Formats: sequence, C-alpha cells, structure tokens
Amino acid sequence: MEPLARRIKALVEESTGYSVAVVSLPEGGLQARLRDGDGAVRVATLPCPSESTALVALVQEVTHHQRVLIGPDKLRALVAGYGELLNATLDDEPTPAFPDNARDPGAELAPTPGLDSILAAFGLDLLAGSLQVVDAREALALEDAAGGDDLQTRWIGPSIRLLDAHMPLVVTLRSLSADPTARPRIVDWLATRYPAGHPVALVRAGGLDPFETMALSLGEVAALPDDTRHDALYLPALDPLDDLRAPNTLGYITARLRAPGGCPWDREQTPTSLTPYMLEEAHEAVDAIERGDVADTVEELGDVLLQVVLHSQLAEEDGRFSLADVAAEVNAKLVRRHPHVFGDVAVSGSSEVLRNWESIKRAEKGERRPSALDGIPQAQPALLLAQTIGRKAAKVGFDWPDVAGTLDKAREEFDEIAGARTEDERREELGDLFFALTSVCRHVGVDAEQALRAAARKFETRFRRVEALALARGLDLTAMDIDGLEALWREAKVGV
Repeated sequence: MEPLARRIKALVEESTGYSVAVVSLPEGGLQARLRDGDGAVRVATLPCPSESTALVALVQEVTHHQRVLIGPDKLRALVAGYGELLNATLDDEPTPAFPDNARDPGAELAPTPGLDSILAAFGLDLLAGSLQVVDAREALALEDAAGGDDLQTRWIGPSIRLLDAHMPLVVTLRSLSADPTARPRIVDWLATRYPAGHPVALVRAGGLDPFETMALSLGEVAALPDDTRHDALYLPALDPLDDLRAPNTLGYITARLRAPGGCPWDREQTPTSLTPYMLEEAHEAVDAIERGDVADTVEELGDVLLQVVLHSQLAEEDGRFSLADVAAEVNAKLVRRHPHVFGDVAVSGSSEVLRNWESIKRAEKGERRPSALDGIPQAQPALLLAQTIGRKAAKVGFDWPDVAGTLDKAREEFDEIAGARTEDERREELGDLFFALTSVCRHVGVDAEQALRAAARKFETRFRRVEALALARGLDLTAMDIDGLEALWREAKVGV
C-alpha cells in the first residue's frame, strides 16, 4: 500500500470507526473496501482530481454513509499536514466575483473558499458540539426527487425531514455557484423546517476582506434579490420547542413532562392508567378518518402517536424498552414479513401475501402459540373479537365451504331466540346470532365492524332528520303514535 494510502487508511479508521481493508489510488480516483462496526462491507469508488483531495473525499463518503457528524476541529485534525486539503473544494471552478464588489479590475478574483475557510468565516471554531454540513446540489436534488419513485433517494440523504435542526447547520452553495436560483430554492427548502424569524448567517468570498458575512433572518434571506449570491448559509441550532415538525421533538416534550419539575399529572401515570386513553384515542382517530375530516384526522393521529411515545417513555424510565426498540421491532417485522418486496419471493396477489404473512408469523412464534387462536387480544371490542376468532379458525380450515352454510347457521340461531326462556338463554342465543353473522360477513367480503358502524351512522342521520322535521312542524316526538313516527321516518329516508 502506498504511503499516502496508508495515511488515509489510518486517519479514516481513527476518525470514523470504520475498518479500511484496502485503499488504492488509481489514476483520477480512489477505491476503498470498508467494514463498519457491524461487520458490513462496502466498496467506495470516488473520483478524485488529485491525491490531496482523496482524503477529504473518503472521509466525506464514510461520514455521510455512517451519518457521523464531525466538528470543525476534528475535520482540521484529519487534514493536518496536507496544506492543499485545507482549501480543497468540491469543484475546480472559481466562484464568480459578485457584481457589487468594489475591487481593482486588475486584481485576481478570490478563489472558491474551502469548507474549513467557510467554517472559520462563520466563527465555528468555537463550537463545542457537532455540526451538519449539507451541499446545496445534493439537498435540492433530493427535494426534487421527494415526490418521485426513488424512495432510497427520498429517505436516505439530507431531506428536510431528516435534518437534525437541533444541531447547527451549514449549507454550502459552491457547487451551484453559477445557478442564480440555488439560494432561493435552498431558502424555500429550509423554510419548511425553520421559522421565518430564525437567524441565518451568510458568507461570500471577494471584496476587500477575504470574506463578507451578513446576519439576517430566514425570512429576510428569502426577500433578497434572486441574483444575490453567497458561498454558504449557516443556521444555528433550533430550540426543540420551535422544531415542531420533528418526530424527536415529541420525545423531548414527553420526557420533559415526566421529568422532575414537569407536569404532576404526567408524572403520576402508569402503563395501566394510560390504557383507557390508548383505546379512546384510537377510537377518536377512527371516527375522524371515517368522517373524512383532515384536520381532525391529523390531530387524532397525533394523539395516538403520543400514546405510543408516552408508553415508551415510561418503559425506558423503568429500563424495560425504549421508543427505539419499538421502532426496531416493527421495522424488522415489516421487512421479514414482506419477502416479496425486500427479498426474492414471488406472489400472485394479496391472498398469497396474507398466507405468507401468517406462515412467517407462525414460524417466528414457534411453540409459544400452539393454538391458532393464541395471541388474540381479548380487550378488543366484541364484534372485532368475534371477527378475529372466526378468521383465525377459518385459516386452518374450520369454516363453511361457502356463504350458504353461514346463512343457514344464522337462520338457525335466529329461530332459537324465540325459544329462549331466561335472560341467560336469550343472551346466549343473541350472542350466537351475532357470531354467525360475522361469518356471513367474512364469506361475502364485508367487514362486520364497518358494516355495523355504517348502519348506525345511517340511522343517526335519518333520526336527526326526523327530529328536524318534527321541530319544523311543531310536533312532539314523545307524544306521537307509531303511525306518525313511521310517516316521518319514511320521509326522512328519502335520499339518505
């Protein structure tokens, strides 16, 4: 291995925790075989116009893949001893002079500033923590792809949803220095996450001083003329309570509510005391979804999410599990149970997907659930519980061959109601009828819960119309006979 390659290997391993098995420097490029802390091996092949940029390129590649955030002091330490690296740039073209720069026409144009120079211009040597650095070209390319089909690009990269706004951010504009629309587009990108009043520092090379800096709010930056060009933007960390679009902000708020000095009510809660709220919020979310009310749906889904985060916070305090464990479990399960998406299994349709799901699930549970009915939550509402039990039994062949058998069973249970003599007998026969009707629903492809809810909603709508008709005519429903009520009901049914 060449001396420079050995130096690169040592520096990258020291700074990132990656094991660099091979580093080679073919003409015009760099290749490295990398092994991360989990043992995963990947090969990085990077174009490098000179040896001096090879180290920076590899460090950027490794830290980007590993999502390592390195502070400016550490970045300088990495490139110490390579003078040219301190001014290495992403592109070889110099930044055009600003139109309003007052300079001697014979003077040389300022060179494109390197990352370390930009950090120095912002005074970031004083930062004690980590720093995010995003290149404008990559950020805008990912945002342009956000509505497309490239999910890997959409979710793995500096998408605005993935930026940690609780940390300082530098956006370098050098790679798009010739594009007058780059800065306005970057500002629009940032405005979806940062408030208009958030402070922004801008830097550009040129003029009488090595750098010119400007301190504005994000809203003021948005109002600058489109042809105003800068080399970079710096945004200080956003307070968690101002970063309301970030999922981790909910975790911070929940932890603060539970911490000493937090909310007395939240600090008193236990998993058992929160259980009714989990059910209540889930029902309210379903109600909002069925009504098609977007604002209510957003609010109620947020309340459901709060219950998940709050239960996870309580568990983390007790050392049982954390929200990260919850996310890891569901992510791993979705990948395992969708081999037709994340593997090489072929399926003919959704029916085969469901069969595979159950087969994989049984294999995962092993001997822990010897019965097909094991694992059914008994706290489900009765109708949903009946559907679940019937569906599980049907999956192992315990079912009528067609809908005719289910209808015969429903008629049988209906007839038995008339012969019931005691309250217990009537309760039993009515329960049998309900259960038989869920089997009918299953065979005709109708969800019994949704069907009954729709029927209840329809009755509610018609009854409200009956009330409105009676009120408009000065009628007292409680004083009307059955014929009068039936007449109003028939009128209310028209068109509903």
